[in-house]
Amino acid sequence: MEQAIDIKPFVSSGFAYFGSVSQSGNELITAGIFRDSLIFGSDTIGAELGVFQPFIAKHNYAGDPVWIQWFNTSGNHYTLPRAVVANDGSIYCTFSIGSTVTLGSFTIEPSTPEEFIVARFDQNGNCIGV
Repeated sequence: MEQAIDIKPFVSSGFAYFGSVSQSGNELITAGIFRDSLIFGSDTIGAELGVFQPFIAKHNYAGDPVWIQWFNTSGNHYTLPRAVVANDGSIYCTFSIGSTVTLGSFTIEPSTPEEFIVARFDQNGNCIGV
């Protein structure tokens, strides 16, 4: 019998939307966007007022926050991020950008008004490729 995982809520001073929820063993990977600020466990992340920021996060089986990464875009992005977990445990996150985005040590400058990117993360939330 499968047991439901009760994800502890995200709290946002603006809005928060989920684009996807994927299972990784006994944990969940969530991806979405937030506006203004987002509280995730004991962490609060903030964006420029009125700007939607993409994020990817991990919850344990009890639904408690494990880690969160937000992509620090310099402007709004166009699509809700989607995340999937590959057989090797890598987490792939896709979304479109219209402004500069930073993912770990990678900074992407779009050359067109809207570009699609795929980012690869390890199970600890580190961006290991774009």
